[in-house]
Amino acid sequence: MPLAQLLQNQLSSQFVLNLLMKIVQQGPVPKHIAIIADGNRRWAKSREINVRNGHQMGAKSLENVMYITCILRGS
Repeated sequence: MPLAQLLQNQLSSQFVLNLLMKIVQQGPVPKHIAIIADGNRRWAKSREINVRNGHQMGAKSLENVMYITCILRGS
């Protein structure tokens, strides 16, 4: 499966998808990244979603990023 299709299938966040595609297009994939999980509560409240669900959705987004990272590394 092509990488772009895999990313679209795994990620619901258009921002994250665009960011990952730009990184991949630039050349070598970084060996280290930092992820700051901030804003899940604000995001949930702004969409009138239960805060717990907002945190769960944030965790799922992180899981998707980790999955794609492992694929890009060839793990």
